[in-house]
Amino acid sequence: MAPAPLRGLQRQVDAESAEADALLAPLPDWSAYPPLDRAPDDLAWLFYTSGTTGRPKGVMLTQRNLMTMGLTYFADVDPIDPGDAIVYGAPMSHGCGLYAIPHLMAGARHVVPTSGGVDPAELFALGRTHGPLTTFAAPTIVNRLVDHAQAEGLTPADCAAAFKTIVYGGAPMYLADIERALRVMGPRFVQIYGQGESPMVITALARRHLTDTGHPRHRERLASVGVAQTPVQVRVVDAHGRDLPLGEAGEVLVRGDTVMAGYWRNPEATAAALRDGWLWTGDVGALDADGFLTWCAASPAVQGGEG
Repeated sequence: MAPAPLRGLQRQVDAESAEADALLAPLPDWSAYPPLDRAPDDLAWLFYTSGTTGRPKGVMLTQRNLMTMGLTYFADVDPIDPGDAIVYGAPMSHGCGLYAIPHLMAGARHVVPTSGGVDPAELFALGRTHGPLTTFAAPTIVNRLVDHAQAEGLTPADCAAAFKTIVYGGAPMYLADIERALRVMGPRFVQIYGQGESPMVITALARRHLTDTGHPRHRERLASVGVAQTPVQVRVVDAHGRDLPLGEAGEVLVRGDTVMAGYWRNPEATAAALRDGWLWTGDVGALDADGFLTWCAASPAVQGGEG
């Protein structure tokens, strides 16, 4: 049974009812709820994550983690102006909701589609009405937006009127798909790689990387997940934690101020994931000479476990 303060959240309330009006009414006296001072390492958020098959674990994110994540957006993803707007088509429990933080920091606007989901026609219409939108999207959502733009005969300029920036991540993006997205919608895209354990911050493939068509390894870079974001270090190691040569696949490790404090009431999982200051992500990748990380199929270095 849910604790008493949460029981009311388990039923639906008619948005047009007096009960809904009462729930949304401002508190009569905010002075009864003064803001509390918080230290950088105080717990701010329990973010539940399990990958695709594991048992859910509560990632303990601190004030420092979330502040660093928000500031990193400005450094590595995009500037945000107060007139900008983020649209929440994808679930707010995932990356889209995490990116509310930098938009709150910038005093930007927040748009929730009436459909409550991803309807490409609706999202394009919202963008034209409320100004170019920013959003976070999995590759499947990006493909749906590109399909719509192509079917409607929209030009890159038309797409720019609806979308400022589409940050994609959460799964690999096929090279052919991002090439088509850039061709149809123009330079609207930034890729990020992160985990709940280092929210939204491990690597980024910036707009300048995606549009640098003159680079001799441009297509290789498009197939990567980018370079380490500003506040973190990234390594690729074997099962014993030894750094691997460039181009060789191993487990991706990350260290920095976005890395979680640990798992809620799960010291065993914390000890397995956090070792000597590094987060062992469980992901397999390879680094090139310029620091670009490419995801790989599982390698013996990771499959063999620790010995």
